[in-house]
Amino acid sequence: MLQPFACRQRRSAQSRSLDSVASVLALLTVPARGPRQGGRFMRRVKILATVVGLFCATAGWAQQTGTGGTTGAGGGGTTGGGTTGGTSGGGGRGGTNPTSPGTQQPGRNPDPFGQRQQQQIPQPQMQRPLILSGRVMLEDSSPPPGPVRIYLDCDGQRKPAGYTSTKGTFSVDLNDRHNAAFADASIGGSPDALGQRQSGFGSMGTNMSTRSDGLGRVNLFGCQLIAELGGYQMEPIQLGSRSVFDNPDVGTMILHRLDGVEGTSISVTSLTAPKKAKKAYDKAFKEMHKGKPNLGKASKELETAVSLHAEYASAWDLLGRVRLQEDNPEEALAAFEKAVEADAKFLDPYPALASLALSQERWEDGLQLSTQLLRLNPHATLGYYYSAIANLRLGHLEASKKSVLELKEKGADKKFPQSHQILGMIHAQQGLYEQAAVSFRDFLTIEPDGPAAQHIQRQIYEWESLGVIEKQETAAAPVAPAAIVAPK
Repeated sequence: MLQPFACRQRRSAQSRSLDSVASVLALLTVPARGPRQGGRFMRRVKILATVVGLFCATAGWAQQTGTGGTTGAGGGGTTGGGTTGGTSGGGGRGGTNPTSPGTQQPGRNPDPFGQRQQQQIPQPQMQRPLILSGRVMLEDSSPPPGPVRIYLDCDGQRKPAGYTSTKGTFSVDLNDRHNAAFADASIGGSPDALGQRQSGFGSMGTNMSTRSDGLGRVNLFGCQLIAELGGYQMEPIQLGSRSVFDNPDVGTMILHRLDGVEGTSISVTSLTAPKKAKKAYDKAFKEMHKGKPNLGKASKELETAVSLHAEYASAWDLLGRVRLQEDNPEEALAAFEKAVEADAKFLDPYPALASLALSQERWEDGLQLSTQLLRLNPHATLGYYYSAIANLRLGHLEASKKSVLELKEKGADKKFPQSHQILGMIHAQQGLYEQAAVSFRDFLTIEPDGPAAQHIQRQIYEWESLGVIEKQETAAAPVAPAAIVAPK
């Protein structure tokens, strides 16, 4: 007679197996009563033999692993047994060979189905792409004659996002940390007034991880997409709040030619380059805008391009940027100079040349190159920034101040936060400490964690302690040594 299920569940695996065998033997003793009954009898034997095999296997496994059942009240649960209960078991003794957690009996597998190992595998944190796409067109509805840089600008702080295609279209992923990392390689981090390098952005800036809610929605209020082409101006696209599931198309940006601009970011020498040279340049351009570009491959293609067309200014300029990526400033300088020699009105090499000059403390060369850049394009804010640094180093304080004020007038001081630092240094050297403190605090507002922040905080604190400037309650006493000459 069959036992109730609850009663059988409380019995050990070994006892249940023995009872099952006894039941089978009892059934086998029932005599056959004719051909039809004999066939039924044989089928019954086969089925019961299969059940016996399953019960035996279960009993053997239970003895090895200490598993007392699937949901028993006293036995272990799904993966528990022995001294500890499983996921739904109560924690009683589940088998005849209990083991301590984390130990394995020799020759036995404590987890034959790999459940524990699967539970321990860390799940990767996948970040969904945040794609933005659109078009960049000239006023006559034609695409630009060359690639146009696309930037993400958040509260005046910007980072490269990508380039347009030959048809003027673009598609950028704001969550791709490798995205267009090469775009501004020519300026190498932009030297600042103290010979340091600019740090990351202050506040949330363009860091998408600080703007995301983790559920696919990103707060992009205060952010805009900008298409930048020397000698042109455009209306930026305001972004606002976006989701990774939104339509990525943000529309079209129209470039308007600026008045008084003699230079151009599209070299006329590109129009005369032979087909093979253009093909080599295109290959190098695509290679350099990969997440992990092959510098050797790009360099080889560009060398082919300039060998086929020695006046290929765009190829020389790109070769200079590749050389910078290869940490070869001397070869980069030679390539940029070749680009200017091929086309003196081509704007792109001038910021790179000025940056290299300032990095190498060639202040006169830096001033000359930034002045030439501003002559070709009076709207080039980078030219004013480099001019301010060069003039400051040469002791031309009023000229340096004028360049900084030009930046502030154009609203580019957030793009170049160290312009406030330069202005503060000029005021300090002129004995205008209150004005210097205002400029330094403006810098700290934009770059609170920059490499010069502690030095500037220390300087302000010392001035307040000396009574030279009025003390502010929010000012904290930093521990870094002063980097700027204190007033006497």
